Amino acid sequence: MLNDKLAWLLEKQADRMTRDWVTMLKANANTASYHKLKDESLVQRIHEVYEKLSLWMEWEVSSRDLARYFMMIGEERKMQGISLPEVVYAVILARRNLCDHLFEEVITMNALDMQRLIEFNRRVIYFFDKAVYFVMMGYEHFQGEKEKEEGWLDGVLHAFSVGTNPRGEDR
Repeated sequence: MLNDKLAWLLEKQADRMTRDWVTMLKANANTASYHKLKDESLVQRIHEVYEKLSLWMEWEVSSRDLARYFMMIGEERKMQGISLPEVVYAVILARRNLCDHLFEEVITMNALDMQRLIEFNRRVIYFFDKAVYFVMMGYEHFQGEKEKEEGWLDGVLHAFSVGTNPRGEDR
């Protein structure tokens, strides 16, 4: 049910969510460097991020692909001269915006729905935790330093999941 609610939000409310995020980003003093970026590029990026989340929730994109995507964003933002704290805060605002919109839609809940919401929220937080980590990795290694050895990314992903995923899923 909550995955359906997310899909609905991302499909039917995408324009409103996107506008709200861009407004948050452009109005916030903690993201001043983003104020100079064109709205169109920000709209495209947040659509992609929310699409990746939706695909990840449905097991249609791997953690490896997500890691590479978010490292690419980190590299891109570094080349644009945006500070790392601003980049991280933009990701935080994306999560906050999604949760705000989702919780606006969840009005009546029974115990089962509440449990699903807790699980859903846990997964959204985990997704955005990964986003922050890998954006920072991409930002720090923006000069083309890539995986130095086979399995480097696998090791990072494994270490990232230790202690957070009792079922051992590659999430």
